[in-house]
Amino acid sequence: MAFGFHFKIPKLHIRERLSSLRAKGTSFLGAPFRRLRLRQNKDSFVQSNYAESRFGQFIHTIGRVVRRITQVLFVFVCLSIVAIGIGVGALYYFVTPQTAQETLTRFARHALDAQVTLSGPITLKRLPDLVIEFPKLQLTRLDDDSVLADIDSIRARISLWSLPLGVVRVQDMIIRGLKTCLNQNSLVRTTNFQDAFGSVTFPEGLLIKNVRLQNTSVQVFTTDTDPPIIFDQLALSLGSISPEMESPVEASFHVSQALGGQTAAEPIGTLSLKASLQFSASESCLTLRDFTASGSLVGNTGEHIVLASAKRLRLTPSQASGLAVRTSVCASDKTRGEVTLELADFLIDDTRLATPEIKLSYRKALESTQADFTVSAGLNINRETHAVDVTNISGSADAQGFGASSLPITATVKGKASGNTDEESLVLDLVGSVGSSSFAYEGTATWDDFPHLNGTIRIDGIELENLPEISDASWLHSMGFSGEIRVGKLRYAALRAEQLSANLKLTDGVLHVTDAVFTLAGGRIESVAQLNDDAQWSWEGTSEACSVESLFVNDTNPAPLTGTMTGHMRLSGHGTDPNALTGSGKARIFRGQIRGIEIAPDHTRTPKGPHEILATDFDEMTCDLFVSGTTLSVSDLVVRNASSRLTGTLTVQLAEKTLSGSAQVLTVPGTQHAPGILTVNMTGPITNPTWAIQSPEQGAEGAKNPKSESLIKRLRLWKNIRDFFSF
Repeated sequence: MAFGFHFKIPKLHIRERLSSLRAKGTSFLGAPFRRLRLRQNKDSFVQSNYAESRFGQFIHTIGRVVRRITQVLFVFVCLSIVAIGIGVGALYYFVTPQTAQETLTRFARHALDAQVTLSGPITLKRLPDLVIEFPKLQLTRLDDDSVLADIDSIRARISLWSLPLGVVRVQDMIIRGLKTCLNQNSLVRTTNFQDAFGSVTFPEGLLIKNVRLQNTSVQVFTTDTDPPIIFDQLALSLGSISPEMESPVEASFHVSQALGGQTAAEPIGTLSLKASLQFSASESCLTLRDFTASGSLVGNTGEHIVLASAKRLRLTPSQASGLAVRTSVCASDKTRGEVTLELADFLIDDTRLATPEIKLSYRKALESTQADFTVSAGLNINRETHAVDVTNISGSADAQGFGASSLPITATVKGKASGNTDEESLVLDLVGSVGSSSFAYEGTATWDDFPHLNGTIRIDGIELENLPEISDASWLHSMGFSGEIRVGKLRYAALRAEQLSANLKLTDGVLHVTDAVFTLAGGRIESVAQLNDDAQWSWEGTSEACSVESLFVNDTNPAPLTGTMTGHMRLSGHGTDPNALTGSGKARIFRGQIRGIEIAPDHTRTPKGPHEILATDFDEMTCDLFVSGTTLSVSDLVVRNASSRLTGTLTVQLAEKTLSGSAQVLTVPGTQHAPGILTVNMTGPITNPTWAIQSPEQGAEGAKNPKSESLIKRLRLWKNIRDFFSF
């Protein structure tokens, strides 16, 4: 190098600068990712700590379980959808009217030993429930082709889910127009129950709920000759039917009696009942609990309302029993009364009928009060020896405000009885009381289609004023009676009769009283009487040697009339109505006195003061008697003695106990007065009437044809003699 130049290339550091720039760019661009990785590392550390905790492990386990359950449910839903699809397909394929008919035929053959004949096609509705409607059908027995039942239609709703299990579960069933008949000649008999329970076999795999029978008719034949009893318009509801079941039951029906040769049946009544039904096919036992029933009965006497209840009724092949049974029957007309029958407990089997207490009550509303009659007893009937034993007979009767005196009346009875069912009779031995009077009955009772008593009734005394007011005697139809009655004393007000004896006969609602004899006022009364069921009565009696003075019992005044009376009287009326009383008769009184007036041959006068007592003796008094309501009319009254004669009429008001009348007195000629006819008047109370005398000369002034005094005396004398001896 000549010129000595040395040229140096300058160092620009481009490579380093590029490397630095790349590093910075990489650092700048990678910073966010570094921060993200740092955060992830931090979260991973926290999550690792959380997963390792117990709570984290529990939550993790729950999550896995929920995922599994969700998977299972999903699978189940899928399978259900598939099963439903298969079931619907199978339902339409297998459940057809033909299979329904075959099932019904199989059940009828297995349960009733019968075959089914349908009159039309079967209708099916498959969803949402299987509903099968059978048309009109007939069940006939396989052995003799006799008709078992006719049914208009059957509608059954069957649960679908039970079919795959091989079980027919009927949710509800309606049977319309069932018509059948039963032969049942005894309620309790082993063969009857065996026939009833053995003729029906409940099919296996059949469950029935909510059974309803509509418009059902059942004919029950009790004997081969009597017409059947018809239960029609029967509506029955059962909660379920099974061989061993307990279900509520409700029913209502009409009862009638078929008439031979006639199309129309005679109605008996209607009834509705409700109970809890227990049935056991294995034990052949039927039990009704909390039984209640109500209805009406139609009879010859009108419509009657029936109410019944029982805590338990149980039927088995060998016996029937019940607990707390009560039945009441009352007429629609409440005045006719109500009858109630109560059984505390009873048992009926092939050998006996027994109850510790049977109670019969009768309540009747009367015109002014209410009467209650009750009788109870223990009953034991041996069906092998036919012996009847009735123990602890106890009865009572109670009525408030009975009779004219409005006093309460009570009666009680106790005793026992025994008898035989073949003879249909009982021997009764009863004692009791009516008010303050005691009585006894010895005799028999028979019930050949109608209760009848035959015996002797003894009563120590009767207060006639306290007897009930009779306006209706329909109770005479309740029984029959024939026998004798003996009463020690009879009392009506101040009258007293003793030693009454009579023959009684009650038949067809008519009470006949014959050969009645009693003593009254020292004399003897013989009479007959009759009482009809409409309360119409009649009485006819004859008195002998009765003291008239004893008939007027008064402590303050002497009797206005004395003597010994004989007479004959007929009376009739309706109940105790005094206005309906009618009658007639004749009376004769011998050797007595008329008090309050003195009639003598030489004078006729009345008392001058209240303390003066006058009387007229007579040999005989005769009169005719007529009764109309409360009025007693005395006509053709004739009183005689040796010196005078009295004729007249008299009217007595029985309710007010007053009298009024007038009479003419004819006397023989005397030494101190002229003979003539005197007019006397009587008024006032029966026990103490007032007499007034009026002479015939008073008012004789102004006579049209005056006669001489001697002629008048002669005419008067002969007239007096003629009139005096005219009797």
